[in-house]
Amino acid sequence: MKNDPLAFLPGGWQMGRQIQAFDWSKTSLDPITQWPPHVTIHRETMTTPEPAPTTADGKQDVEKTSLRILIVDDNRDGADTLQMMLRLMGNEVCTAYDGLEGIKVAEECRPDVILLDIGLPSVDGYEVCRCIREQPWGKKTVLIAATGWGLEDDRRRSHEAGFDHHLVKPVDSKALACLLADVVAKKASST
Repeated sequence: MKNDPLAFLPGGWQMGRQIQAFDWSKTSLDPITQWPPHVTIHRETMTTPEPAPTTADGKQDVEKTSLRILIVDDNRDGADTLQMMLRLMGNEVCTAYDGLEGIKVAEECRPDVILLDIGLPSVDGYEVCRCIREQPWGKKTVLIAATGWGLEDDRRRSHEAGFDHHLVKPVDSKALACLLADVVAKKASST
């Protein structure tokens, strides 16, 4: 629990779904400081995040502790919930809700990591991955298939398309956090 970056969110993804599903337009609650009545925060399970590394002049070194991440998923609720959690972890996050939009947003934001669904409308995730890998900036981008397709053949096809990793939904928050920590470490060592 101590090494889980989402430990401060009791219930992890389930809590995120509850927060996302709550109709904020029908309440005066502030989504940043107040929680819907069906979400309970147990203070004893909350942890304090480690402080960010600092540079020689004492300023926080945000570059080495955060990533630019693109989420491409046609399930808006799932994509928005994942976006919220990744932002809470200190990342800059963009979203797209279909394959063509994913290619366009990737070109604009040049992410370090792309979490890409495979079963997308317009252009499937395999083709989106291939298009991104063809770009000079896309060769170093970490592409993670985040999909409901988890058969061995699906994993083989995602590898052949150019994905670096294959996660099956619902994505395990610890597995994702480990992958992202590895990207941060590699990014820090290359600078």
